[in-house]
Amino acid sequence: MTQALVVDTSVFIKWYRQHEEDAAAALALRDAYLTGEILLVEPDVALYEFANVMRYMDELNTEQVQLAVESLFAFPIRWVQPTWQLMERAVAIAREHDKVTVYDAVFAAVAEAYDTLFVTADLRFVRVAPDLSYVRPLAGFRLP
Repeated sequence: MTQALVVDTSVFIKWYRQHEEDAAAALALRDAYLTGEILLVEPDVALYEFANVMRYMDELNTEQVQLAVESLFAFPIRWVQPTWQLMERAVAIAREHDKVTVYDAVFAAVAEAYDTLFVTADLRFVRVAPDLSYVRPLAGFRLP
């Protein structure tokens, strides 16, 4: 059975900005996904965050940003729509962990809902949520 995994926008960005720190780890997850080793399960907010981050990259023009966003749609990612239960849990995670936004917490809530790991390059999130045993930093992450 294919293992599900949640990655956040910080990981997606490294697929396109391969000079960034830990890009090799992000690309290894992408490759595992492309070969069917893992299934990516993502909250739909990742699309908006990704487009917004790419929009502010001065080296990219509008067409390049649009193509990057379009390429995410080409991946058969399981996009998760918000539900009351998911948002309720995301709000709780955000409120229980100082400086965690609901935007970030929804990735953790999806991981909980799918009983899987959540991988992030956001070390601040990892530091402030040590009680969330399913949260893993991208740096040094290896598939079980």
